[in-house]
Amino acid sequence: LRVAGYKLTAGRAGYNSEEGHVNVTSGVLSTFTIELKRIEAVEEGASAPPPNYVMERRMETSQTREVVFSKNGLQLLSIGNGSAIGDRLIQWDTGTGRLLKNIEVGYANTIVDVSPDLRLMAVKATKDVGYAIKVMDVSSGRMVREWPGYHAVFSPDSKTVVILRPTVGIRPEDEHEAVFWDVESGNRLQTWWDLPVCCILFSPYGHWAVTAHEGAAIRDADTGEVMHR
Repeated sequence: LRVAGYKLTAGRAGYNSEEGHVNVTSGVLSTFTIELKRIEAVEEGASAPPPNYVMERRMETSQTREVVFSKNGLQLLSIGNGSAIGDRLIQWDTGTGRLLKNIEVGYANTIVDVSPDLRLMAVKATKDVGYAIKVMDVSSGRMVREWPGYHAVFSPDSKTVVILRPTVGIRPEDEHEAVFWDVESGNRLQTWWDLPVCCILFSPYGHWAVTAHEGAAIRDADTGEVMHR
């Protein structure tokens, strides 16, 4: 660090952000502590400056089926549907309660996953025959990619999407495969089909994946090699 004064900001989910100043002299950094104050909720209806309040938001005429926080806890996403508009994704700022995004994906479309970096969402769309997965940009609602399938899961780094779909065989209703796609290029990376795959779950850092149908298998996420069954 250069000899200078620095302003640092510390934050944590559930606490008010605080700023602190530190001076670096002769290449030596002095240690210091920034004390964070927990956000205290107040009774509903009481006046209080944000963010010290109870945040209550409703999806009018809709049903919310999933609510998730972003990794840093600074945003809240709610996914739900209504009979008139189909699925929609609403994104809130947890510090202020301000609505950031409200994206409607249309009737007969279902949001099945949102990428960990919150940039993309996977939407299952009904086709004349079967289903397709549309990967859409959350900020604009623009479709980025589309592949056949009935379910999708993003990798922890948000760069890969895994599409689950029936295989073409004697009994396609009983056999499924997981196809890995690179979102940016649209290239197929690998396909797992050596055993039925009806759902998939990644470990937090993406090294492992669990696939399940009638039983479960733990795989190396890079190679697809089954490590345990």
